[in-house]
Amino acid sequence: RVAAGDLRQRLTPPQIDASRPEGAMLHHLATTVNRTLDTIQTIVHDFDAAMQRLEADTQAILEATSRQISMANEQDAVVTETTATVNEVRATVTETAERAQSVAETAQHSVDISREGLDAVGETIDGMEMIRRRGERLRGITQT
Repeated sequence: RVAAGDLRQRLTPPQIDASRPEGAMLHHLATTVNRTLDTIQTIVHDFDAAMQRLEADTQAILEATSRQISMANEQDAVVTETTATVNEVRATVTETAERAQSVAETAQHSVDISREGLDAVGETIDGMEMIRRRGERLRGITQT
């Protein structure tokens, strides 16, 4: 039965006269085998308990790892969303800069047109001043 794994079995020494050397030897052998079986049974029990603790600890590590993977996936999603947002902001800033450039170019064009208009008004005033002087000369000539 011990060979099949039943470590509860013990040797019961036969009713032998322990005063005789053969009887003492058989009695000692049975006691030694029984102590060995006790030790083996304790080792197997301790090993089984250690395996149960190992299994529980392994399960706890697996659960913690699963939680970490889940959190990493959530963080990945947040980083992806943040990246998309940053790209949208960058596109908006680029578009705004392009529009600002267009507004600046339009404003510069308006300034150029205004200068041309100012020059034209100045030339018109000069031309009208010349016409006025010629008119006064003509009036002076016609009055004499």
